[in-house]
Amino acid sequence: MNLIEAFEQYAVNGISGTPDKIIETLISKLFFFGDKVYKVYKWSKAFFGDFSSLSFRKEFYQEDFFWNNAMAPHIYLELKPVRFDGSAFIDARAEDAEDFYIVMNKINETDNLTHRLITSNITPDNLKLITREMTIRIQELTKEKKDDLRHVIDRGLADLEKEIVGDLRSWCYMADPQYPKAKTDKMVKVLEDALGKEKYFTHFKNSDLSVAIDNHSDNILFSDGKLGFIDIFSPRDIWRIVDPFYNICRLATDVAVLKNRDYANVMYDQYKKIMPPGPESVKTIYELKAALIKGPYLSILKRSEEAEKYFSFINQRAGELNIL
Repeated sequence: MNLIEAFEQYAVNGISGTPDKIIETLISKLFFFGDKVYKVYKWSKAFFGDFSSLSFRKEFYQEDFFWNNAMAPHIYLELKPVRFDGSAFIDARAEDAEDFYIVMNKINETDNLTHRLITSNITPDNLKLITREMTIRIQELTKEKKDDLRHVIDRGLADLEKEIVGDLRSWCYMADPQYPKAKTDKMVKVLEDALGKEKYFTHFKNSDLSVAIDNHSDNILFSDGKLGFIDIFSPRDIWRIVDPFYNICRLATDVAVLKNRDYANVMYDQYKKIMPPGPESVKTIYELKAALIKGPYLSILKRSEEAEKYFSFINQRAGELNIL
């Protein structure tokens, strides 16, 4: 019996009753019990690693929890190591564990920034707060994790961006036919040409690089004055290091697409009070890249109308690069 089967068969010590609901993702299952959620990764292979390997699973759980707890400590509560005793999974020391699960507080999905932007339930002051808190928390997380990611940092921004843009092609292909592969090829070429043309990337100092979080608007929660950033751990190590300016561009792209450019500029203006921004040409590149991540993501989830907004934005920003 593996841990997911144990949750399904009520064989996890300390957790009783039938779950209110179960949500399945490509690599995990989330079990909802009252105000608590238990996240368990499947014993399966993913493109970034093999969850059937205990050593990989242990390291991934520890990193996933550390990053998410740092960005949302009121949501990510505990990482639980467990072992099978022959009839059920019971608590264990981390060194003796056969598996793990993450304990979370249940969230209200209508509190995420996507829903608030679409329903106009957000204010400029809210966006200023999100920008300040996100930037400060990322700075603290960078201090904690920079040494662990030195092997990535030493590659330099230009090399990292080149590989990440290459990853985008496979990602965007998953949105075909709503976003045809021919369009993906065209936009990847636009980004590659822009990266080659912009000296900013080759001149960027490795010491100024920051950790990155998966900070699109679905993952930003704002409720009762509390701010949380959820599911922010990127599975590939090369996705965890960026120019710090990209972190604000990633989220401001969602605000520009789902609300308007004026609201996005509120975030950029607030960011400038904390960190030096990149040039406008780099902002355009980063917003184009962010939209090429989010649009296909929405298409894959069958949120086609939202996806189309991003695809229109992609055409607009690509045209502004004067490369097409």
